[in-house]
Amino acid sequence: MNVKVLVIISVVVLALVVLFFWFVLRNKSRDVSKTEPYLYILNADLVTTSEVMLIENTSFTNVKNEFPSEISNSRKIDTTRVKNEKIPIGSTVTFSRAIHYKNSTSGMHAAVLLGKVKMKDSQAVHKIVYIWGRFKTMCINEPCMYWEYEKGFWEN
Repeated sequence: MNVKVLVIISVVVLALVVLFFWFVLRNKSRDVSKTEPYLYILNADLVTTSEVMLIENTSFTNVKNEFPSEISNSRKIDTTRVKNEKIPIGSTVTFSRAIHYKNSTSGMHAAVLLGKVKMKDSQAVHKIVYIWGRFKTMCINEPCMYWEYEKGFWEN
């Protein structure tokens, strides 16, 4: 074999390896807006029944330009380290899309809701992201491989 053929084969193999790793290690997201349980909460006005925080979107940075804020529970976030604003009880939240997101490096699955919140007191509207559920893959006892949703801030 001559050198030219070896170089071409090496470049093709290298390109295939890089393409394989890119495909396997990329973040994956899938729109699940038309499936249960998201179907029932999307495009509905949900009224907050517990106090939650509005912080900068640090969890789902792929859509940070369009949805700059994130809803978080004050028990989950250190409010002394993050700029935050309380969302008063009685504010209206409307989710327009639901996405299942899989992180490539950790393999963690999350259910992400995208929408907006209208503050009760100031009537200001913020575009928001809310991570509602997690996919449970590791467990000691059966069942495994299921979605777990925490109680929503709009539920009593």
